[in-house]
Amino acid sequence: GFRKVPYSTMTEADIAQATASNRTRIRTNFDKRLEESDVHIPVNAYMSQFEVVQFHGFGNDIPDLRGRFYDVRQRQWSFRPAIGRSLSPVSDVSLGPIVRYTGTDSIANRFLAQQRPYGFTKFGQAGLQLKMHLDSKYKADTLKPRFVLDILGSGYPGMWDVATPYESVDGFGAAFFTLPMPKKPVLAFRAGGKKLWGPFPYFDAAFLGGSESFRTEEKQRYAGDASLYGTTELRVPIAKFPFILPLDVGAIAFADAGRVYVNGDSPGGWHTAEGAGFWVGYLNPGTSFNVLFTNRKERRVTTSVGFAF
Repeated sequence: GFRKVPYSTMTEADIAQATASNRTRIRTNFDKRLEESDVHIPVNAYMSQFEVVQFHGFGNDIPDLRGRFYDVRQRQWSFRPAIGRSLSPVSDVSLGPIVRYTGTDSIANRFLAQQRPYGFTKFGQAGLQLKMHLDSKYKADTLKPRFVLDILGSGYPGMWDVATPYESVDGFGAAFFTLPMPKKPVLAFRAGGKKLWGPFPYFDAAFLGGSESFRTEEKQRYAGDASLYGTTELRVPIAKFPFILPLDVGAIAFADAGRVYVNGDSPGGWHTAEGAGFWVGYLNPGTSFNVLFTNRKERRVTTSVGFAF
């Protein structure tokens, strides 16, 4: 678009399907850029059955029990228009209202149906949300470090199904360093957490588990009103194979730590995990398939796509 950076309008959509559990997610994003301005209008919407897939209750030392008894069958709708300002092509701040409606199936003989936490079974809410994304514009194949910061702040007043107002802040920071050594290994760090104030629905809890926070635990393994986590990852490229597609192969080593809090208490301390493995990637390690061998007996082998963060 004329004098509109980096475009006049952008529209995108994606759909995901989990075949084993028959869950679906559909997301759409729209962005309108103003002429000769760094102000823009982003609009995000989604329907997702992936937001919360299991719930074991609140606490940092809950028993390690597994199975369909803890499954959550949930459908969440969300709509968020906003006004944003681009600090750079990949860094942005936006503020706008958010409307969400969440429905949880009350399947008999499930943990969630027995506990009936706040937010079960139907829950509508509307509030205000602030998003911040900062990126140092790292360029591949250079030794320049990259720094990323994401912050999400939300507030929901006492209206609709929200009985008492509550607020939350969720964020993480990451740093990537290309070491000045042969093969250019990458050392990456990530730390983050979440804090909630006021009575909140169970699906907005500060969760720990999954590739976003603690990769050797199942998604949403622990839940609380606050969480902290950190991870370190070293990737060492080993070889390139220029066949039909240029493939990178390399080694990975990692260490994770995390915990959740409930009313300031976190019995059991830090959960930790270490491991190593390899990746096979197309063009660069960020678009790779990873296989990791860990010291956690519950998940000796894990797989993922891309960097852990």
